[in-house]
Amino acid sequence: MRNPPRLRGRSDPVFDRLGQSPHKERLCDYLALLKPLDDRGRYLSYDALRYRWAPGLDSNLCWALVKKARAAQYSRLMSLGEPSRWLQFVMKISEMRTLADLAGHVLQHRGCRLPVHRRNGFLRQRRLQANYLHPLIKGIALHFALGYEHPFRDGNGRVARALFYWFMFKNDYSAFRYIAISVLLRNAPVKYGRSYLDTEADDLDLTYFIDFQCSVVLRAVGSFTEAYRKSLIDAQQFDCWLQESGFLEQLTEKQRALYQVAKSGMAKEFTAGNVKENLGCSYNTASATLNGLVELKLFEKRRMGRECVYFLREPL
Repeated sequence: MRNPPRLRGRSDPVFDRLGQSPHKERLCDYLALLKPLDDRGRYLSYDALRYRWAPGLDSNLCWALVKKARAAQYSRLMSLGEPSRWLQFVMKISEMRTLADLAGHVLQHRGCRLPVHRRNGFLRQRRLQANYLHPLIKGIALHFALGYEHPFRDGNGRVARALFYWFMFKNDYSAFRYIAISVLLRNAPVKYGRSYLDTEADDLDLTYFIDFQCSVVLRAVGSFTEAYRKSLIDAQQFDCWLQESGFLEQLTEKQRALYQVAKSGMAKEFTAGNVKENLGCSYNTASATLNGLVELKLFEKRRMGRECVYFLREPL
């Protein structure tokens, strides 16, 4: 990984060279790079961009133009490190869509009764408020800051992710109890580490880290939504099967819930203890519910040590 060349802001003499040969003959090619994103809308680091510039262009000049466009859109977040440096970022369209999706999810999750057009107007006003920064961006910044400062000998990544979850819960994004980013980050350790390195190498430009984390959050939300929809379909199919099989009148509400979980494969073993916790009932009620399923020949009961374990009966 090659670090980007150091620049000295607007006074950097690199810009004076655009009016000199041989650069002025390719001025149009250089000025086409005066934008924060590449032609495909990606916010790439110097190490990735330098292979995409046209042959014959000066890489220092190219990077200076890209940084000039990005600096015009920077927003400051917090200062980090010794000596202190500002953590800054550029808000991309893809990240704005992620934030809008999450904000809409919160309004829906909290039982909002606003009509769609008024809900959208509310979201637009929130984005236009002065100094307003979406909680997701703040949570991602806290995630990065703890990993960057590295205050503990071990477990910094776990604490950083826990801090992110806590901040999302604190701002009423309670759905993150079921939306896990840790698994996706563990499955992409190179990209996760690269987002840290790109941010550190480019004067703490947090956009690289935000960009990666937003893509992870979108995938996690998509997986959660897909699992939720699948569970709804399974529940509807199970209700239809119960109605047709004649079991509906024989099963209690708790027995239907347990039998559905067993049929879907989400759990394969049941005890009175875990049924008590999951259904929020007494131990005796949990035992009676399970034994009722055994009497209906839907479950099997086996003693393992000092505890009875219940299984879905295999079809004959």
